[in-house]
Amino acid sequence: MKIKVLILSLISSFSLMQVAYAAPTAAEAAAAKQCAYNGENYGVAVQFEQKVQKVLAANDIHAFAKLFTYPITVNQSVSKHEQVRSVKDMIIRYPTIMTETMKQYILADQASEIFCNDQGVMIGQGSIWFHAGKKSAYPFVINVISHS
Repeated sequence: MKIKVLILSLISSFSLMQVAYAAPTAAEAAAAKQCAYNGENYGVAVQFEQKVQKVLAANDIHAFAKLFTYPITVNQSVSKHEQVRSVKDMIIRYPTIMTETMKQYILADQASEIFCNDQGVMIGQGSIWFHAGKKSAYPFVINVISHS
């Protein structure tokens, strides 16, 4: 009787796992393939995008600042480039860096919209560029977008 219960339990668990797992869409599969071709880890890229979206949705400036390694380049325009050197510096500069347009772009992003090329991974229509390694994301540039 115990074996029968164990088998039924395993079957139920397996069935639940199948329901919880959503197969990637064709667009997500294409994005993953593009990332792999360019040496980027799509799963890590998706995780990083979701972390950024979560802290932006919560308007948690401190958590946002902790997502980056420093120094990080911030491009205010084609000709104006700055270095943000620390978490404290990012918190101070956040209002001039994270524009409403950038927030909208990043929050609206879907995993299928992650773009990878030989320079790295882009989210938020180019707002944030990073490298997605085996276990972590390494952001290297923020492009300030102030208009839609």
